[in-house]
Amino acid sequence: QSTAVLAAKEKRRASSKPFAAFLSHHKLACAMEARYLKSELERALGAEIFLDSDDLKNLRELGQHVVDSDVLVLLQSSEVLLRPWCVYELHTAIDAGIPIVAVTVASKGYDCAQAGQLMLHLDTMLEAGNPGASKVLDEVGVDLKVAAWKLSSTVPNVIAVPFNPSASQNASAAAGLDLIEGIRSARPVPLEKTLDEWLAARGASPVSAKQH
Repeated sequence: QSTAVLAAKEKRRASSKPFAAFLSHHKLACAMEARYLKSELERALGAEIFLDSDDLKNLRELGQHVVDSDVLVLLQSSEVLLRPWCVYELHTAIDAGIPIVAVTVASKGYDCAQAGQLMLHLDTMLEAGNPGASKVLDEVGVDLKVAAWKLSSTVPNVIAVPFNPSASQNASAAAGLDLIEGIRSARPVPLEKTLDEWLAARGASPVSAKQH
């Protein structure tokens, strides 16, 4: 076994949490990739990985499952940050000090600049890109302005691992090891500005508040 896997297993043994990782993803885009990564990570780490399609009975329990995980793994695809439950999962992880690791899934259209803009102006752009999403978050007590501050201050700075599900077996195995190392070494990203400081610095929302 590789050094990364052994080190990750060692860290996992010291954890009292039920899940080694929580996979946050947009099902329409990344259901197959999420299932593959769950299976590979469980095999490598000998620990449970949370995937909501397997384990979830009630959407409102999502937050607790995030807290019950060592890390949150965000599968980056074009619309993942427009999904209210993915925003909720990230917001919960940041609040609870759960480290976040990103997996940039090949050919799924995740654009760092667009995603950064969306997170920065989540309180105006989320509803424009996905009508009804802000109501879902309001119902679980998430203030979108606060979520914009927290996500835009942390998610762009987390470890990001590229993953191509169509790559060769060797390349997939190497990506898996990179992800395991990311999970082992991930730490929470601190919020360096207060909400007021961040609001003063962020600037106006783009006039064209549409995400495609």
